[in-house]
Amino acid sequence: MGEAALGTSNVNQVGYLLGGPKRATISTTTREPASWQLVTDDDVVTLAGVAVPFGAPAGQTQIIDFSDFDVEGNYRLRVKTDHFADSAQFEIGSNLYDGLLFDVLDNFSQNRVEFVEDYALATAQLLGIVEREQRLGNDTGSGSVADLAIAEAKQLLSQMLAGQAGGVNASDLALAAVAAQMARLTVGAEPEYANQLVSAAEIGYAAAKAEVNSDDAELYWAAVELYLTTGDEAYLHDLRHSPFHHSAFHLIDTKDRNEIAEWARLQLALVTSDLPERQEIIAGLSLAADLLLEARSPYDLLVSPVDLLANAILIAGAEEATLEEKYLDAALAGIDYLAGRNPNGVNYLSENSLKHPAALALLLAYISNEG
Repeated sequence: MGEAALGTSNVNQVGYLLGGPKRATISTTTREPASWQLVTDDDVVTLAGVAVPFGAPAGQTQIIDFSDFDVEGNYRLRVKTDHFADSAQFEIGSNLYDGLLFDVLDNFSQNRVEFVEDYALATAQLLGIVEREQRLGNDTGSGSVADLAIAEAKQLLSQMLAGQAGGVNASDLALAAVAAQMARLTVGAEPEYANQLVSAAEIGYAAAKAEVNSDDAELYWAAVELYLTTGDEAYLHDLRHSPFHHSAFHLIDTKDRNEIAEWARLQLALVTSDLPERQEIIAGLSLAADLLLEARSPYDLLVSPVDLLANAILIAGAEEATLEEKYLDAALAGIDYLAGRNPNGVNYLSENSLKHPAALALLLAYISNEG
């Protein structure tokens, strides 16, 4: 993975949404702020300005912000540092991510066995797409995003269940969690299938309680999903006795495996339930999103694209839970980074669609519904 040429502006290679943030990153050895122009295909200058140095060493990373420009079309950024350099061409428009979302889901179905690292979490994220589409009242019929996502989730869940000797066992709390989530989404159309899944999840969960500690993240996740599906007070009791339930939301570091607990709490924030403390969960999610917005560095410096993807999902969830536009802008900025607006000028979307396709599809579902 090579570095971008010095002085070149690194842009979102998919494109920028009308009404959304529009930023580019420059890597340069020059300390002086770079001058820039936004030019059309015909080389007409439509906007000009001066980049803002960011981070340390001073001036080596600079940010171009043209968020207020909202004219559809194809453009390039022309930057002058120690020389003139044009960015890759990009589009400003609407519905730019809809086709990419379908492409990711299609790629998922063609390469399922090769690239899914965590079947349980991938299944949950695909089902998260379905739940969001239902909450928004979007089309969930044949050929829709929701239809494709749940079909892939069923395939993954089927493979997980097939790998069990006698069904869910005590070591498969994550499987119990996604089985409960799937049951919640299929009970209307496939009640027998849903009942089988709930039964399997409850048996696995009951067996596991005697074998794991209360601070097990998968135990918390399973209790959360079983509570959201059944409303059973026993699962409410268990999730409330987990240390994850009462701690602050943490920004996700996939190396520390805290993604599972944060996903479970995101579900508590977004899925309608009788949970008395749901508003407290939403407030905690909002606070975590605010902390990431204050840090800002994930959008302007070199960070792990996998961690950024996971945190962008939390931020997008905060937007749905609170309807605050600042979180949507932050999620879009995360997409910009993944699509090429990073110090290396690399479009990570294709890479993540191979290793983390369900997470990418979920984030694109948030963005597509806003575009």
